[in-house]
Amino acid sequence: MSTSPDPSPTLRHRGAVLLLTFPVVVLTGCSSPTGTTSWWSQGSGASACRFPAWYRVAGGSVQPAGDCAGDLYDPAVVLTMRVGQQLDVHMTEEDNPRSSGLVPVYPVPTSSDPHILRRVATDGDATASYRALAPGTASLLSPDPFCTETTTTPFRQSSRPCPVVTVSVRG
Repeated sequence: MSTSPDPSPTLRHRGAVLLLTFPVVVLTGCSSPTGTTSWWSQGSGASACRFPAWYRVAGGSVQPAGDCAGDLYDPAVVLTMRVGQQLDVHMTEEDNPRSSGLVPVYPVPTSSDPHILRRVATDGDATASYRALAPGTASLLSPDPFCTETTTTPFRQSSRPCPVVTVSVRG
């Protein structure tokens, strides 16, 4: 007799257990049309998870933003950077039947304070780089309001733009 895995995995976040009911998506490393591996594929690998975004600070290790079910969290993870450092962000892409290619699941974020953290480059519709310009705190906000507000019990959907990451810049 064989048993199949439970189709509703659970996720623990801040002491709560979330019941996830979603189709399993397997992400494998992404490559550019030239065959080179993209920086964000270093963090994705083969997985049943579908994190909504990936980021790296100063070319360092690639980290996921949000959760395995494809949701962004409000509040977002807080990163600490120094003035002059660069933050790269890639929003996970998916096939869209209304277009001829991949589109970001969430729009590329904008800085809540471009005097502290400013977009300095974009690469397509899903990837952008930001430079820390001055001490302070700024959030990278995706205009999509479909994120999980984790400061309430039970969690609820946020009605404001979703933070991808919050950045504390030091001098």
